[in-house]
Amino acid sequence: MVDLAEQDDQVTLETQPARLPVHGGDSIVAPIIELPRVWAFQAGDGHPSVLCPVLRAQGGDIIGVRLYNTNRKRLHTVYFRAVRKTWEDDGVPTRTGITVDPGETNTYEISVNVPGTHVYHCHYQAH
Repeated sequence: MVDLAEQDDQVTLETQPARLPVHGGDSIVAPIIELPRVWAFQAGDGHPSVLCPVLRAQGGDIIGVRLYNTNRKRLHTVYFRAVRKTWEDDGVPTRTGITVDPGETNTYEISVNVPGTHVYHCHYQAH
């Protein structure tokens, strides 16, 4: 978990290739199965995560989420669900035209204006 209050309300997410276990193996009597190589988000020195690193923020704050696209071949974006945001920070390339090219960065400014737990994910579809 990333406590954004401890980081001046800023975080950098990097796209990272990863192979992740489907389950931890402790509570299920079955072999641990790895997903095929996937693109995940990594915050700081944390582990890459398909479910995305948890970002904790305080209501009323404006957070800066910098996406650094380490992928050498594909575009990426970040879409934050269930928060009210400006169209420029929507993360859906068909709405904004914003994509993060390989090796590039984009900073999304997100107002923490809807209480609750929300998800975010890449919203780019290759054709």
